[in-house]
Amino acid sequence: MRVAEEGRLFDILNSNFFSAFFGAIAGALAAAWLAWHTETRRQLKDEILACNVAINQCAAIANSFVAVKRQTVRPVCLRYALQSIALFFHGVNVGGGVLEIALDFNVLTSPWTSIDTLNGIISTRIWSAAQPSALAASLSQAIHNQRNATERRNEIGQKIAACQPNEKTARYFGLRLPTGGLDTSYPDIMSGLYSYTDDCIYFPALLAAVLTAHGNALAAKLGRSAPRIKTLDLSAVQRDGLLPEPAQYPEFESVYRPKDPELVVGM
Repeated sequence: MRVAEEGRLFDILNSNFFSAFFGAIAGALAAAWLAWHTETRRQLKDEILACNVAINQCAAIANSFVAVKRQTVRPVCLRYALQSIALFFHGVNVGGGVLEIALDFNVLTSPWTSIDTLNGIISTRIWSAAQPSALAASLSQAIHNQRNATERRNEIGQKIAACQPNEKTARYFGLRLPTGGLDTSYPDIMSGLYSYTDDCIYFPALLAAVLTAHGNALAAKLGRSAPRIKTLDLSAVQRDGLLPEPAQYPEFESVYRPKDPELVVGM
């Protein structure tokens, strides 16, 4: 009896119905795996391409502030520093004009950047890493600070230009006013302007290095069909003395700098 039942069960399992049933399941599983595999590769490729686009945006932003630093911020701040040194060593009499100094009240401008586009790419297309989002936020803040410092410097400069002659030099250099007060707004904002401009060069450069490392990690998963990952070449900027020293940003260097960076999109 038991042998007959086992034989009947074998016949059922070996029937065309069950063969077709298990074949359909196997086919469905294979199709599902193939669809998953194809979609995963598509997502990897899209994220790699997004990394490349974001690196281009970083290059454009860094290049804009390199140009601003070269053409306006560095010359203006250097001239101001030299004037301050001359004032210190010559001991200018603030009201008498012992040393003639041409006060610089030329209006400066902050460049337009594609930061909104960069943030959009990182938030919607680069979804498998947290570091780019954090650095993009730092870059956004740096650009905001630099723009505010530029506008603030222009506003203070115009107010100083409208002051009485015996107050202009004192307010310009943060010296004791004829009334005995002290106003260091202008020297403070000049220092901030240079520092914030450096931030707007450093952060897109570091973000580009992080994106390159992330793109290479994705490319390793995708294999030979992966798009080539772009890198940011900063050698010319460094030669011109316009690249901020990484040592100025120890916390960001220790947390975000890729262990084997490829800082080598030309600028």
